[in-house]
Amino acid sequence: MSNESESAVLSLTTPVTMSIVRAFLAGAPEDATLELDSSDPGEPKLLLTWAKRQKG
Repeated sequence: MSNESESAVLSLTTPVTMSIVRAFLAGAPEDATLELDSSDPGEPKLLLTWAKRQKG
């Protein structure tokens, strides 16, 4: 299995962010992580990361 990962960054100012996060967590693989990126206090973001899956 590959060690590659995929990720998505969501701005917390987006109105649909919580719906996306709930959907992600409901179907998230065990290796998924959810982190808060507050490096820019004016626009905090959520970083969703998961292992890249082999297709086929």
